[in-house]
Amino acid sequence: MKIVLDTHILLRAAADQLSEARKELLEDPRHEIFVSAISLWEITKLYELKRIRLEEDLEKFLMTIENHPRFTLVPLTTTVLAEIPRLGEKTIKDPADQMIVAVARKLEARLMTDDKPIRKSGLVKTI
Repeated sequence: MKIVLDTHILLRAAADQLSEARKELLEDPRHEIFVSAISLWEITKLYELKRIRLEEDLEKFLMTIENHPRFTLVPLTTTVLAEIPRLGEKTIKDPADQMIVAVARKLEARLMTDDKPIRKSGLVKTI
């Protein structure tokens, strides 16, 4: 199964705060794990605005994600960006969330998220 991680899930994984079921999914080598590049931007902004604290330097933290052997970093491509208008205006307002959903749709992946508007939208399968 292909799984895209929402930003808050990525942060929880880094802090070892995921449920056992989610940890097992991420550790299972049969699953491909994807991280949208926009999540790295979101983490940077959260850090800049002092909404999160990191155990290490921001650049080192981002590099750890980028180089993680289980994660494939997905760049923002024209194909992903062209998917955003297809989501509809009323369902997901946050631009970063729109990009993450677009990535999951283009990859035909499930999105690991606790974001209620995303889960409620039905635009992508969630776990």
